Amino acid sequence: MLKKIIGIILLVCLFAGCGQEVTAQDSPGYAAGEDHQQFWNRFGSTDAWCFTKAEEGYYYFDSEERLIRYYDLKAETSVPLCGQPDCDHDSEDCNAYIPFSVQLDCFQYYKGNLYTLVTNRDDSNDLCVYRISSDGATREKVGTLFSLEGNAGYSCIMHRGYVYCALYSGGLSRDGVHIYRMALSGGAPEIIYTTEKRSGGSVKLNAFGNSLYIHHSYFTDGSGSGYTGELHRWNIHDGESELVHDDIWRDYAVDGSNLYYDNGTQIVAYGFASGEETVLAEPGMPVYLGYAEGSLYYDNWCGIWISGGDYSSRAITVLDPANPAEACSVHLEGNHSEWIGADGVNLIARIVRKDAAGDYSSGVYMYTFDEMLTGHGEWKEAVR
Repeated sequence: MLKKIIGIILLVCLFAGCGQEVTAQDSPGYAAGEDHQQFWNRFGSTDAWCFTKAEEGYYYFDSEERLIRYYDLKAETSVPLCGQPDCDHDSEDCNAYIPFSVQLDCFQYYKGNLYTLVTNRDDSNDLCVYRISSDGATREKVGTLFSLEGNAGYSCIMHRGYVYCALYSGGLSRDGVHIYRMALSGGAPEIIYTTEKRSGGSVKLNAFGNSLYIHHSYFTDGSGSGYTGELHRWNIHDGESELVHDDIWRDYAVDGSNLYYDNGTQIVAYGFASGEETVLAEPGMPVYLGYAEGSLYYDNWCGIWISGGDYSSRAITVLDPANPAEACSVHLEGNHSEWIGADGVNLIARIVRKDAAGDYSSGVYMYTFDEMLTGHGEWKEAVR
């Protein structure tokens, strides 16, 4: 009962703080509470896709419990997003519960509400946008983006009041990529960008300031060979687009001045104004990249998986692009753990452990950025 009371108090306090001021939409920098949060691992599982930062904590979806939860940074406590005092949080009567027939994707905290993409396997193949109040009490459908058919794939982000979603083919049967945009306030979706180049099954969207970045990997011929990629920048105000970099088809991150990308063995910084490239790190394998608070984060799991390497070498590394020699790393322990992201305050992961009896257990764990810098921290589970 005490845990339920604490959870209700946290949710009431959170809901009371909804009227925060938000940075103007035309700011060239990062506007907290309004902009795409590129520090989450978009190549991960649902746990990584459904994580978003608010003013004083995180909203996330626990795929094992089927609950939307809120983690309060000050209280260091995770509670279901449900304010009902006698709720057991295990059925559709609970404000936080998500049935197995529903798939969530792309969490984003925006102006006091939580937004997410929803598909219902028992209903239709429509990809819909939903708005959830910060206390979990109300859920409403904002609109439908499109219907998912055949081997279609999609990649979505939310940025400055809009959802941007790339629809593409996962194979060779269909050409091109279409980028849809829809306002989080509602309205019909519109196609803002298309390319007829044959999809290679990978499109990663990103955003910073007034720019949407479209990373499109594709095949140069119809036989499935000649794999390459391009990064385009699209202005969210005037709709003008430009090619930023070609021959880039692995992970990347951006800030207002630079592109950071993985070329397979190195992490390279490319200056938008100068056109010059600088090698920041040489992990010797492909990595997953993230950016937050002036720092780059990378996870070497991709390279370990491709090469069949030793999982004990799994590590998360943080570096300052202005001083890459001072990079530091922390081991991501456990078996088959999932890197979720890092926001300049915490490193976050779903850590999977195997006990002596051979049984597996998992949970969301955090490792503070300050502890990582001193080398004296540890992964701590989000307390429930």
